[in-house]
Amino acid sequence: MSLLERPRVGLAIEDRWRKQGIEAFLTAEGFPVGDRNAEVVLAEAPRPWRDVREALLRLRSRFPRAKILVFIPELRYEYADPCFTAGAMGLLHFNSEPALILQAIDAVRRGNIWAPRDLMAKAIRGLTESPPTFAAAEFNFTRAERRVLRALRDELTNKEIASLLQVSESTVKYHISRMLQKAHVASRHYLRRLASNGKS
Repeated sequence: MSLLERPRVGLAIEDRWRKQGIEAFLTAEGFPVGDRNAEVVLAEAPRPWRDVREALLRLRSRFPRAKILVFIPELRYEYADPCFTAGAMGLLHFNSEPALILQAIDAVRRGNIWAPRDLMAKAIRGLTESPPTFAAAEFNFTRAERRVLRALRDELTNKEIASLLQVSESTVKYHISRMLQKAHVASRHYLRRLASNGKS
């Protein structure tokens, strides 16, 4: 990547020392750094970890056009899945080598997904695994949740489901979140498969 092609990088990193170090490194490599018109954002995974999805969704609204790369504490699928479902384009370990950070920035800037190979393999296996074999009734879904589940089976977006059910989009998101918790699954993909198997 030539100096003319360097994307503007925003930093959403709480730790002051870490942020200063990454900013100094990127500046030395010729990257313009700043939040305004950032094309790529380097973000630190929030603590507590259970807030990652909400934090990344807030970040997406703050940087709607930027590609987000998230530093995570461990390269595990349990950390990766909520990041990717919230719109992150890449994952890096907290202690990634500088050369790896540069490769990741370049990859996501070009629209590619960035993650270590073994982590991507786990994610792909997660998509192809059999869905849970329980009936929806066993999860104690509410009537409203079952209506959303049926709409998920038809692969509708949250906005389309909200329109269909005449509720707000945030209500749809709430119901999906509750169903994910009740079914103990990480993505709406599993809920869709559960509904598609005639168990809604």
